[in-house]
Amino acid sequence: MNKMEQLLQKYKARKPVTDRPVSRPQESVSHHQIPAMPKSKPTPTSVAPDAEPPFEVKYVSDPDEAKRVVGTEFISDNMIGLDIETMKAPQYISNPQAGLSPHLSAIRLVQLCQSADMVYVFDVVKTGLTPLMPVFNRRLVAHNAVFEMTHLFHAGIHAPQMDCTMLLYNAVYGDLLSLKDLVMNMLRLDISKDEQKSDWGTGTLSAAQIRYAAMDAWLVQKLYPVLADKVTTQRKLEVYRMLQEAQYPVMKMMYNGCHFDATAHYLLTKQNKAELKTAEARLEEAVGPNIKLSSGKQLSDHYKEVLSPRVLKKWGKTKRGDLCLDKDAVKKFSHMDAVVPLAKFKALSTLVSNFGDKLMTYINPVTGRLHPSYKVAGAVTGRFTCSKPNLQQIPKDMRYRSLFSAPSGKKIVVADYSQLELRVMALLSQDTVMLEAYKHNEDLHRLTASSMAGVPPEEVTEVQRSAAKAVNFGIIYGMSVRGLITYAWSNYGVRMTKEKAKQSIEAFYTKFPEAKKWLNNAASSAVIYGNARTKTGRSIRITENPNTQGRNYPIQGSAGEVLLAAMAALDKAIIESGLDIKLVNTIHDEIVLEVAEAHAEQAARLLEKAMVDGMLRIFPTAEAKGLVEAKIGNHWGEAK
Repeated sequence: MNKMEQLLQKYKARKPVTDRPVSRPQESVSHHQIPAMPKSKPTPTSVAPDAEPPFEVKYVSDPDEAKRVVGTEFISDNMIGLDIETMKAPQYISNPQAGLSPHLSAIRLVQLCQSADMVYVFDVVKTGLTPLMPVFNRRLVAHNAVFEMTHLFHAGIHAPQMDCTMLLYNAVYGDLLSLKDLVMNMLRLDISKDEQKSDWGTGTLSAAQIRYAAMDAWLVQKLYPVLADKVTTQRKLEVYRMLQEAQYPVMKMMYNGCHFDATAHYLLTKQNKAELKTAEARLEEAVGPNIKLSSGKQLSDHYKEVLSPRVLKKWGKTKRGDLCLDKDAVKKFSHMDAVVPLAKFKALSTLVSNFGDKLMTYINPVTGRLHPSYKVAGAVTGRFTCSKPNLQQIPKDMRYRSLFSAPSGKKIVVADYSQLELRVMALLSQDTVMLEAYKHNEDLHRLTASSMAGVPPEEVTEVQRSAAKAVNFGIIYGMSVRGLITYAWSNYGVRMTKEKAKQSIEAFYTKFPEAKKWLNNAASSAVIYGNARTKTGRSIRITENPNTQGRNYPIQGSAGEVLLAAMAALDKAIIESGLDIKLVNTIHDEIVLEVAEAHAEQAARLLEKAMVDGMLRIFPTAEAKGLVEAKIGNHWGEAK
């Protein structure tokens, strides 16, 4: 029994840690320890919206005065707290993205703070941005700095090295907090955000608006040294720099947006609505006229009556005991005649509700493009999250991928890491068989399939390879036998019995013993200490399913770091090339470019190199052979 197993035996009766990790033996603390979350006092200091701030506020509305202030008050190298307030463009005032999207907004105020006792609020409508230009070459920090970067970029101002209090906190604690919550945690101040939604386009701003604006700049300037010290003492500088360097390319990706074929989308949605109507009629015919299709309980009761006890035992249940009837739960049983009408109805309902008319509402009226919002380290693993709309959930169906097309004179270039999570697991576990396979550019899915089926790799069928793919990724995701059965069917159309799923998992462990050992140790560590660690040292809290997440988080988090590093390298390469190349999207382990047709081949090679460089930055010993291949097409689906 090794040391890890002994520790697990000792702690097996303990519940998973949910607040802070158990202290490890001294020699191991630096590897996994996450500092405890700062706790607010029961009675924090409250800053009322009409209260006098604990600093002087200087409102500047004259261009000459703005130039004088910048030239005399902001000449040191000390960090400058920055915040901006935007106003909605009058013609788009009812658009929900106005004030947020730079295409539908304008900068109203720029707030700057370099000392604890003074904040300058510049009314840009009256001063213009020109007097402030020298400041944007200084050291700047903002909260959620991508927002400031985007609006400044739209105004022609580049500030790629801006620091971010949101990401500083994330590097240490793994969370993305609003400024209000961060200030409560770190400074024990309860600030009001009541003025946030006030009218920033009014001719004369109120004293309360000016105080509110000044407060945010003062707070980030005050937070910066506290958080920077945490990053240093907790040895998270590499993690933070990786997050911080990704901000600028992510900002430009959101600003560029995706070209979208609205006409083709309208026709596709119309077709799906017609098919949904037909599917609805067939489901009504199948379940009878007395069942309301909008009633989950009535549908559940119906299928409880018509399905066998053996099937019902396998079917997922809600907390109330009804059958789970979401698309994925139903799809698991879509091979059964009785369930076919329901599965078809659910699949089409999802397409129409999530990717129909709703998707059109996100088209920017100025650019005619989709500009989704990405959050760096938005997921707990450190991977991106995407919203408004969530392009990470766009169906893989070619009909949908083809909607993301290249405008006239352009091409789409797409590159995807090959088996990134498996490569990361190989590197983290140092499994000899896996590493040798990648060294010789072998297909790991085929090797697993060979072990599962007991046939030579060259005799593996596509069906067997698909089953192995489900097993490989299922193990990475920490799935149970039952979870693997569902995953294999839902994602690869592969049916597995309980016995077959068990045998497949064992075949994987037999083929890759060092990976098995690493996975077991990772799960044990998560159970004992309540956290996991990525390659760069990002510590991730685990509050539930430690056996599962302990295996998954280090792999997913490290893969996310590879993509962040690749995007930073890509942005630098695009700038240096001087070519007409735009980063427009990223999905999981995939990067999408929109490029001038004449530059497509050059862009493809540049993208491949940047993605390899990103991998080698995180894993210097990684094998680059077969790692990434870029493809060119007229739309996302064709290039993929």
